[in-house]
Amino acid sequence: MSYDVLLINAERHYFDRQDQVRQSELLGLGILSACANAQNYTTRIFQGDPNTAARVLNRDIHNNIKLVGFYCQYFNQTEVVSLARFIKDNYNLPVIVGGPQSVALGEEFFLKSGADVIVHGDGEESFIDLLKYFLNRANTLSLDDIKGISFMSPEGKLVRTPDRPLIENLDAVPFPNSEDYLPDSRNIFKNISIVTGRGCPFSCAFCYEGHNAKKVRFRSVENVLAELEEKLAACQWSSIYVCFYDDTFTLDLERLAKMCGGLAKLREKYDFGWFCEGHISLLSATRK
Repeated sequence: MSYDVLLINAERHYFDRQDQVRQSELLGLGILSACANAQNYTTRIFQGDPNTAARVLNRDIHNNIKLVGFYCQYFNQTEVVSLARFIKDNYNLPVIVGGPQSVALGEEFFLKSGADVIVHGDGEESFIDLLKYFLNRANTLSLDDIKGISFMSPEGKLVRTPDRPLIENLDAVPFPNSEDYLPDSRNIFKNISIVTGRGCPFSCAFCYEGHNAKKVRFRSVENVLAELEEKLAACQWSSIYVCFYDDTFTLDLERLAKMCGGLAKLREKYDFGWFCEGHISLLSATRK
């Protein structure tokens, strides 16, 4: 099975709790895969433990893989460093890193991991530019031209390009492509994952989102329900649970009411339960 790009989310779990803690599809990698497919790149995704990730790399690296990307957050940064260094030392492929922890990664991370590029903020457009840069050498793009990234210059200096504007029309972002998950990771998902918006107006000390993109951007209710119905129709589980992972699902009460109405109609056709999160002040306002 030959493919161009391998996207990896490698997390270490303890006490044999993998079935309990790794039940959700990582939507960001699925979206990046769909974006790449639209540009005629072939992409596969692995989500699982670092040891299996290393085995997948050793197995598939000869299948014409040209680039590896990692999802990085606080608790898997060590694993990303180790796997990225393994790739650079043994195969010298381009390595790019994104995810919530990217805001805190700098020169030390580059030196330890050997990674080529870190992507900051909304990653879809930067990711496609990076694929063109690394995989289409005939193009005239340079890393300095790509917004929203950081890298080490040939002189050993950390370079961070200007931030890329936020994606305003989230309905234009393709649905996550679950079909590109490698069989090694596909069987871990136990629910349907959905994100209906990005950004958060609050500044909770424990949360990444509130210290990143303050501007809240919502997908239309119709777009969200279309994605959910597509996933429900394809779902083969006997018990279906839908998780909305927005930090601000309850921010707009009028939109929330419309969303709940759409969910109620879908539940007439499909048997599922659902879960969402909301800021405590908004839950209080909803009760009023």
